[in-house]
Amino acid sequence: MKHILFVCTGNTCRSPMAQAIWEDMLEKEGFKKNEDYTVGSAGIFASPGSPASVEAIRVMEELGVDLRHHRSQMINDELLAQADIILTMTRSQRDLLRSEYPDQKARVFTLADYVEQEDADILDPFGMGTDTYRDAANQIKRLLLRLFDKYVSRFKKNNVSE
Repeated sequence: MKHILFVCTGNTCRSPMAQAIWEDMLEKEGFKKNEDYTVGSAGIFASPGSPASVEAIRVMEELGVDLRHHRSQMINDELLAQADIILTMTRSQRDLLRSEYPDQKARVFTLADYVEQEDADILDPFGMGTDTYRDAANQIKRLLLRLFDKYVSRFKKNNVSE
């Protein structure tokens, strides 16, 4: 089982959208949460317990994904230790985590980095309009489609060898 932790700044926009899209993609393909995979999201400077932003909820609804029950959480040692892969939305978030948690350095990547795309940051839509959120969600989804291909091929390979 692979545990992925998505990380952004406040855990109200990008990382919860990434988590929700990822869960939706896997569930539509028949993967079972807590059996085949686990996933979480957190923020480097999150205010614990905050809901997802209204715009993030609206954009996820357009994709058929429910983000209304999300509550933000601050990144911490326990969350990092549970994750097999830690995927940030920007290079500066990646660099900060690698600096603050050097023992986790080998597992921290930007989402773009990890799927071997050019190291493009997913810009923070917080405080912007719905179109900016939609752009961020579309960028996240494109990268997650590449992650999905990588994940599924490894998952199938691991299950064949068991």
